[in-house]
Amino acid sequence: MLPVKLIPHEHELISSWLIRLSFANGISLRRLSQLIFDNSSLIQKDIDKYLNKDTINKISQVTEIPKNHIYTLTLQYSISNIYYQQPITQSKWSWVIPTGGKYILKTHGLQFCPECLYDKGIMFSHFSRLSWNICCEKHKRLLHSKCPKCNHPYAPQLIEPNYELSLCIYCGFDLSTIEDSLCISSEAIELQQFLNQCFLTNKIPSSKYQILDKSIKEVFYTVRVIVQFLYRIRNKTSLLQNLKDELHIKFLTYNFQTEPKPLDTLSSQKRMVLMHNVSLLLKQPILNVEKCLLSQRITYRQLFGSNNSIPHSQTIKFLCKSLKIRTANQPTKQPTIIKPKSKEEVDTLMYHIEEYL
Repeated sequence: MLPVKLIPHEHELISSWLIRLSFANGISLRRLSQLIFDNSSLIQKDIDKYLNKDTINKISQVTEIPKNHIYTLTLQYSISNIYYQQPITQSKWSWVIPTGGKYILKTHGLQFCPECLYDKGIMFSHFSRLSWNICCEKHKRLLHSKCPKCNHPYAPQLIEPNYELSLCIYCGFDLSTIEDSLCISSEAIELQQFLNQCFLTNKIPSSKYQILDKSIKEVFYTVRVIVQFLYRIRNKTSLLQNLKDELHIKFLTYNFQTEPKPLDTLSSQKRMVLMHNVSLLLKQPILNVEKCLLSQRITYRQLFGSNNSIPHSQTIKFLCKSLKIRTANQPTKQPTIIKPKSKEEVDTLMYHIEEYL
């Protein structure tokens, strides 16, 4: 039992609640983990994504919060409605920003708004881990996940009770003083708000998007396919220019690295560019988009990344129904027969390596 009891906020991440709970009781999250599990394993895991029943039972016993309530704080509970199929593994979930944890070090930090860090009662919601969220809707500021001074990820799970949540745990830099280098795209914000409404209400709100989908699973699938398609062709400047010219839309551009990087691990600036472009594309009449894809000779593989993908939304089914499936003719390699070497060849090889023996 803990002296101070805290009720989790609606849509709060379980890690955020446990951090607030530990601070309210004057202890670190590491110490709270030791009280619950007899070790500090709590801060080594991505508990926001998934908790097994045994872990939930232990947390419930110490915090006196019902088990069902604790389960609702996990991403597994909140995002189950947007997937057609539940993730096969616990490591790769589309739309969820991974922490990339190695022991207590994280390669990707929790997203935060610099202005929200001023708030003494700050809490981190599920939206902090969902990659379609690129800005704070309250302050219209880009979300950040790293310290600009030392480049370490934001790690509130390591902060001690007497340390400010706005300070970098590694170098002490005040993260609330971060200034944005880019203006926020109104198109990206509009798409973010649309998806958040779908996520919260489990309904498709009215919008300017020309989609044919009837469920939020279809909506998230459609947006995911389009954003991955635009990310896949990010370095094909001529193709992007042709799409812009034919559809008469103003795509944003960004200097993406040529090396492939998982979509959900991109910075908020890069994801904002993609969200902006997706928003503009989805506002076009769907017949125009279909004609554009055909005129630019976009293949089934370019749209999906694979010839074997099966479309799960009405919008994508409509767009891909006329796309060609092209397969590269791979030359058939003849098997090489390995024969034993002759005595002369062996003697010659031995002669050359004798001096090294």
